[in-house]
Amino acid sequence: MDLLATINERSINWELVNAGDSPEDREANAKYVISVARKLGCCVFLTWEDITEVKPKMMMTFVASIMHFALSKSGGGGESKQ
Repeated sequence: MDLLATINERSINWELVNAGDSPEDREANAKYVISVARKLGCCVFLTWEDITEVKPKMMMTFVASIMHFALSKSGGGGESKQ
């Protein structure tokens, strides 16, 4: 969530974020962060279970997708435009 908030500070409604003390809170937070990422335009390849179970490879693809979105938004994607 912090990563998405860094890209677009208004993307996260912090009043909807739970403390994450219970499995239900963690599930709700994971679903929310996926929803926000999709709303911003990121391509999401993981499920909320992948986040709550902390699957490293899936988390890396999620972070890479957010990073790609941020770079393409800023125009620094490293792609040459002809």
